Amino acid sequence: MEEVTFPENVLLDVLLKLPVKTIIYCKCVCKRWRHLVSDPYFVHLHLSRSSHHHEALMIHERMNNNKSIPGTINCVEIEHQADSDYYHLNLVMAINLTVWWTLAYGFGVSMTGEYKVIRLCEGHKYQNLSRSMVYTYEIEVFGIDEWRVLGQVRYDEPNLTRPVDCYSINTLFRAPDPGVVVDNHVYWLLYYAKIYAFDLVTETFEEIASPPESNDQELTRLMLGVLKGRLSRVSWFSFGSLEVWVMKEGSWYKEISIQQVISPILDQSQPLCLVDGLKGTSVLMVQNLETKEVVACCLNTNTIIHLDLRGDISSIMAYRPSFLKLDNFGSQRVRAMYYR
Repeated sequence: MEEVTFPENVLLDVLLKLPVKTIIYCKCVCKRWRHLVSDPYFVHLHLSRSSHHHEALMIHERMNNNKSIPGTINCVEIEHQADSDYYHLNLVMAINLTVWWTLAYGFGVSMTGEYKVIRLCEGHKYQNLSRSMVYTYEIEVFGIDEWRVLGQVRYDEPNLTRPVDCYSINTLFRAPDPGVVVDNHVYWLLYYAKIYAFDLVTETFEEIASPPESNDQELTRLMLGVLKGRLSRVSWFSFGSLEVWVMKEGSWYKEISIQQVISPILDQSQPLCLVDGLKGTSVLMVQNLETKEVVACCLNTNTIIHLDLRGDISSIMAYRPSFLKLDNFGSQRVRAMYYR
């Protein structure tokens, strides 16, 4: 039987349309195919087109050793040992003292291809019995293996868009989630519902405007996410109503508004992840705080999908697998993520 050989440009075009898992099987066909999909040109071209492929979900459970996962970029995963330092201060002696601790981490890649880990530190300055708060932002670039302190941002008293009693304690003083990456920026939701952004190119850190509050109910929960490639924020209110805001060209627009509870499950649930669903829908994944059940809520059709998933889950992240090799990061301590 005569062997059929496809032209390389045709074979390349076909392989680029396949998901990662299928391409892994194709590597076993022959040496020619294996060399083709291992070539750096193919790796980066497939990565650039991966936005057309459906995202996978990475589920992180809470661990007894206090490890947390701040983010994933191009299927590279970062983890850190959570800080657990406690301080007892004698304010009579604290004439000029600053106490620091790690507040949050972020992980992103710049337009130049540099993978960067950002660490936010919260500092309380004590001067003559008065206290003020500042943020310090540091960065480590893969391949350099050292932290650089980039600067400080003073934390001023919040200028809230509604009375403080319209916010729950969980909303005002929530522990920050891992940063959300959109268009060369990493975003965090910090104290008093403020949103901060780190520019991966200019390495600057600043507060950005939050969505306007148009609901009179108590704001109980907030979460940042990404919908259709844009920064989004979920606002959850006391009587079950919910709003999703999306940033377009520097301004916030209300994308979704739900005025009544979709399901009783949501009354006692914690939001975990906001992702794009099929056919242009938006899906919010939540966990019931009592039963630990994780469900997916389609915000466009007001339907609930039970996922048969339970556990003490800290976060869920959407990602797209890639063929980037770990040896691209030199001596950094990185490990592979196995895609199934």
